[in-house]
Parts: sequence; C-alpha cells; structure tokens
Amino acid sequence: MSPPRQEASSSKDSPWESGWRAWINTILSLAVHLFLALLIAIFVGYYVDDNYFNLHDRLPWTSLTDVNGEKVRWDRHAPLQLDITTIVSALLVILRWAIASWTVAFKWRSAFLLVGTNGLRRRSLKQIVRFGLLLPRASIGGPLALFIGVTLFLNTVGQSLSPLLTGSISWVPFNTLARPLTNTTISVPVASPTDEWDRYQKWEEWRQRVTVQAAGFVTSAWQPGDPKGALKRTLHSATGLDVNSTITNVTLPYFSVTSLEWISNTTHDISSYQKDVDKFWRNIGVGYSSALTVPGTVAMIPDQNSTWQNGSFPSPQIRSETRMLVIYTSRLI
Repeated sequence: MSPPRQEASSSKDSPWESGWRAWINTILSLAVHLFLALLIAIFVGYYVDDNYFNLHDRLPWTSLTDVNGEKVRWDRHAPLQLDITTIVSALLVILRWAIASWTVAFKWRSAFLLVGTNGLRRRSLKQIVRFGLLLPRASIGGPLALFIGVTLFLNTVGQSLSPLLTGSISWVPFNTLARPLTNTTISVPVASPTDEWDRYQKWEEWRQRVTVQAAGFVTSAWQPGDPKGALKRTLHSATGLDVNSTITNVTLPYFSVTSLEWISNTTHDISSYQKDVDKFWRNIGVGYSSALTVPGTVAMIPDQNSTWQNGSFPSPQIRSETRMLVIYTSRLI
C-alpha cells in the first residue's frame, strides 16, 4: 500500500504580478476620482455660472403685454435652483465614494511599501492608518516617502473642500429674455408716420410740452438703486411690438455721467456765457416758462465755442468731456 501523496498547489500569479495588479486597481480608482472632480468643475464653471434657473417652475410662464393679460410658456425647460443644488450634492457624494475606494487601499499599500524600503516607525504607521497622514519628519526619508506624504495630505485636504464649493454658488435675482414665441401676437398701437416731428420744429408750445415730459420720463425710468451703466429708453406712445417685428434704424442719443463735482467758486470757475442760463434755453428753442417752471429739470450747458445747432441730429460720434450741469430747484420771488 503506497503512502498518501501531497501535491503542492501554487498560485498562477507571482507576488510581483499580484502587487502590480493591486496598484493598478488603486490607480483606476484615483482616475475615477480625478474624472469626477473635473466633471464637477466643468458643470459648475461652464453650465451653472451665469446661467438662469427658476425657483418654482421648470417650464416658466411668460406674461405678455396684451390687454387681456395672456400668458404663454417658454419653449425650453429650465432646471430649478433646487435641481442644481441636488445635482452638485450628489456629485460630491459620489466623489467621496471614489476617494474612499482608493484611499483605504492606498494607505495600507503605502505603509507596507515604506516598511519594505526605508522602514517605518510604529508611530508613523498609526498616523497613516488612523488619520491618513504622514508627518513631514517621516516624509524626509526619501522621494518615495515624500511622494506618499504629499499624496495623503492632498487627499485629506480635498475631502474637506466640499463646503467651499457649495458655498461659492450664490443665487442672484435676474431677468432674462424669453425665447421667441410662435403663433402669438401682442396687441399694441400701430406705429405710423405722424406730423409730431414737424410740430416740434415749428411750434414753441410743442417743444415746451416735450421738455416737461422729458423730466417725468427720467424719473420713471431711472431710480436711485439702478446699477451703474444701465441704459434705458422710455417709449411713451408704444408699450410693445408684434412678435418677429424688425426695426431697421433707431437713433438713441444718450449720455452717461461718470462723476459729479460741485462748483464751489462760481465767480472764477464759470464764464459769463455759462451763467446766462436763460439765454442758453432760448438758443436751443425751449421757452423761458418751461425751463424755469419744472422743478428737477436738468440741463447740460455747452461751451461758448460749441458746434451744437438747433436742427437735425448731429452725426454719430463718441465724446468724453466735462460739461456744466444745471438743475432747477425753485423760483426766487
């Protein structure tokens, strides 16, 4: 009877191959971590930033300026602000899972690798296992220890940066233009050529009325809280246009005041021409009564050598200069 035989079984993979396969799995988890981090950065930087999201409706309503108060829906869906915060939070959770998938394995493999090369103190081993950190003193042991120490430190810091990302997103109220609406019209007065411009040029009373209305338009369009550089245009006779209307040419003269400086010495800083405000008003064709009976009326007094003419509009140009501004407050009796 023959004695029992014992066959030795050997693994198909050598220890070297098993070690490299484990490191490859760790690197793949790290690559997933980097991909998710890049995806979050692109999503927040290129999609969320400077985009518009509604508070209550993913397909918002648009109110038309029709007398019937008709409302139509937008032609595109818009995520809610709640959807954006949920997506960002979910991506951050998935990112933490990806970090945990390679961090645990990386800590143990780094510890064994340091033990087999430069050696590792028991205190440093506890720090790697418990806190995921390697003190600088232990990291000076060589390039490998320094690389592992820096990687562990960046990983620990990266896990605590989520509040900075969520806190950097601020929601600011803003209005955006509605997309073109189909099969919808807006009832507005029909624009047609009139003789108002001829009346303005011929009749002084007509110019006086325009001057009085201009002061009211300014106060109705611009408010003290408007942002700097906001350009507005008040249209008194038309509240809107038909959909797909085309305007071929619009002349919008305007000026922007960047700074104001009060004149302290009117004797030396103002010429006799600029002091004669009544003469200036007569030169531009506005009557004496309209200029001095509307409190709050503001006018820019041109220089004596100004090329301004009372007639058609001047040629388009951009000028940056300093002018004297006069505001009427009340009449002295």
